[in-house]
Amino acid sequence: MLAAGRDPIEDRRAAVAAQRAAVLPRQFAAVAEDLIASRWQEIDFAAARCTVPADRMKGGKPHRVPLSPAALAVLERLPLGAPRDLVFPGARRGRPLSDMAGTVLLRRMGCGGVTVHGFRSTFRDWAGEATPHACEVCETALSHPVGDVG
Repeated sequence: MLAAGRDPIEDRRAAVAAQRAAVLPRQFAAVAEDLIASRWQEIDFAAARCTVPADRMKGGKPHRVPLSPAALAVLERLPLGAPRDLVFPGARRGRPLSDMAGTVLLRRMGCGGVTVHGFRSTFRDWAGEATPHACEVCETALSHPVGDVG
């Protein structure tokens, strides 16, 4: 049952957005808060890249994330909005998904002990153990600061 004043269409759109948003952290190791605040102008389909602007990054620098074919496929299935529109709109018009949307979805799937942030940890383990990339590259992929390179 919906709370008074809730729009069932907007609630459904938010549920679909949550499902799609839950898949993407596994595809490009994004921080959930960065992902759900994404706007279409940050997605470059031609270059297969998402750029999180500096004002949304802890380090104050833009973070460019290459998008895998699987991540692009998820994004291409979403309704394309205007450049400033949210990629993952929440149930309230003009607001992004709640940062708990992924956690709620995982619980509904019976994955109560799994967290969306855990996908980033899994990515880091995989990148360090199963790829030839240096530790600094793996950390940079997660937008973690690395030691002084100068």
